[in-house]
Amino acid sequence: MNRLGLGPGLDPQQHLSLHDEMAAGGDEGGTQEKDRSHRLIHTPTVPFARTLRQRWLLAWIGGAAIGVPNGVSREATYGRRLEDETSNRVSVPTAIAAFAAYFRHLQRRWPLGGRSEALRIGGAWLALTVAFEFTFGRLVAKKPWRELAAEW
Repeated sequence: MNRLGLGPGLDPQQHLSLHDEMAAGGDEGGTQEKDRSHRLIHTPTVPFARTLRQRWLLAWIGGAAIGVPNGVSREATYGRRLEDETSNRVSVPTAIAAFAAYFRHLQRRWPLGGRSEALRIGGAWLALTVAFEFTFGRLVAKKPWRELAAEW
């Protein structure tokens, strides 16, 4: 890691532009350096997602890849034999465990800078999830709006 907290994923051109940008600002390691460094990613595995926030928002797709199979497996197995409320209670612990492991992985890979950043990303994930649930419920499952609202 260099003094900006950027690891080996920063290519030389990015390093030069970051260095030039900070040199032009004349901030000598002050707030501009801190503000810029928290937005850059030290493991560029998603080339078009340049910021930490973009990577975490794209990672929402992985969350959907956990939630959808959890719901499908519930409906295909014990959901047929149990009441809705009971089958939901059974599926929640497996979903929590899977999401906890996924969040741990994301936080190790792309550490968030603090609570406010985590809350912003969490809020965006909530909005994406609600939009997905209502869109999927209406267009794919063909549920009426009233039933979708009651589930939430």
